[in-house]
Amino acid sequence: MAHQAGPVVLPGYPDLPPIKTPSAGGMFIGASGHLFDEQIGADIYLQDIWQARTNGQMVRRVAVFCAGWGINLAAIQTADVIPGPNQVATTTPWRWETANHVRNFIALADMGQQFTAAGGGALAPSPLPHENVQPAITIMMNGLPVPSLRMNWHHKSIINNLNIVQDADEDLHYHKHHRRRAKQLSPPSIILPGTYDPPPVHVAFRRLVYTTQLQNCRRAMQ
Repeated sequence: MAHQAGPVVLPGYPDLPPIKTPSAGGMFIGASGHLFDEQIGADIYLQDIWQARTNGQMVRRVAVFCAGWGINLAAIQTADVIPGPNQVATTTPWRWETANHVRNFIALADMGQQFTAAGGGALAPSPLPHENVQPAITIMMNGLPVPSLRMNWHHKSIINNLNIVQDADEDLHYHKHHRRRAKQLSPPSIILPGTYDPPPVHVAFRRLVYTTQLQNCRRAMQ
């Protein structure tokens, strides 16, 4: 699809952020941030959320649940009602519901385990890459069934937008959300257009790749 080159003004909204596109090497869009059971991340959408709002379309997003240490589950959430420019997302929550289907909207391929270090720093042989398309499974979370696709930590997983619903496009859309607070379970609120601390960010892309970033950390103690 052709991406807009600059900000767009929609009725009732201030200037929208320019739509960024990744280079050939991709673009880092942050850690998934799922460390505790039942934490949810949901900042990847199946369409441009601001354009969808003005067109009266249902909005869909990829919600990734932490089912337990080492396991994430990708599901689809939908919303009919989206707050207008005078509503604050933190005080007027969007009415998101988990969809009854997930394979209708996205495909998830597990490409296998990533490199691991072993034997005093020598790299162990990596498994040959393979595209293992994940079947849909249904789990119970908070007493409700959640159709989802499994993602294992330390595996390379790729999500594609299947683009089979009328109001979707070929791309996935990253709309930046606020930072998560400590062990907050629900997704942080989206950064609305017209705010500048922090400013909104919008990236349109074809494939979402989950990989592992390993690093050491430091802590100051008394």
